[in-house]
Amino acid sequence: MIYISYSKKKKSYSKVLIKNGNGKIIINKLTIEKYFGKLNNINILFLPLIISNLNKNIIIFVSGGGKYSQINSIKISICKCISLLNYNNLKLFRKLNLISIDDRKVERKIFGRKKSRKKEQYSKR
Repeated sequence: MIYISYSKKKKSYSKVLIKNGNGKIIINKLTIEKYFGKLNNINILFLPLIISNLNKNIIIFVSGGGKYSQINSIKISICKCISLLNYNNLKLFRKLNLISIDDRKVERKIFGRKKSRKKEQYSKR
């Protein structure tokens, strides 16, 4: 049986497939170590897998954004996929705040200003 889910975080987009297997995780046809290198935040990916005690193959397609937003979008889509397997995991993920989506995005620069909110210094004289 194959379970599929999608997720977004800022500009990154991820698609996760969970298949029967022995627990391999492949991201864009590479292993985690080759794709993300030596990032400290990789442990976020393993958190839903450890909580649900899942031992299946996970195939991930991710694009866009930075590495941290990619990790978070992968985490959310893994949580969604695992909750399709077992509904009790969904309640647990919500309690641990793993499945919540952060909708904040970068505000665009406004014409006539230095940045999106920064104004020119006001001069009295």
